[in-house]
Amino acid sequence: MKVPLALLVLCLLAIPTTLAAQPVTLDFGTLSLDQLTDRASTIVVSTVTSRRAEWENYGASRLIITKVTMAVEQTLKGSAPRTLVVEVLGGTIGDQTLHVSHVPEFKVGDRASCS
Repeated sequence: MKVPLALLVLCLLAIPTTLAAQPVTLDFGTLSLDQLTDRASTIVVSTVTSRRAEWENYGASRLIITKVTMAVEQTLKGSAPRTLVVEVLGGTIGDQTLHVSHVPEFKVGDRASCS
C-alpha cells in the first residue's frame, strides 16, 4: 500500500513524541524514507477513530490543534499501546480554521501503514 510521505512521516516520528508525552522539535531536512524508518522508535499500522480540535495557548497567542485518536492494528517496530492520540497543528473550531502547510489532515477512517 502506498502512503503519502507526510502521513508516513507523522506515523514514523510523531508517535514516539506521543508515547513520551514530551514536546519535540523535528527537523526532517533531507532525510530519506530509510533514514526516517531507522530513526523511528515506533512504527504502527493504525486507523483514525476520532479527531477533536481544541484551542491551545502558545505564549500570548492561541492556536488550534487537533487531537487525532488512532486504534493500533499492528506494531511493526518498537512497542505501542492499543490506542494513540497524536496532536497536529491546525483544525477547525466553529468558523475559524487554521491550515498549516505540509501538516496532514486526518479524517475518521483514514488508515496509515508503513510497508
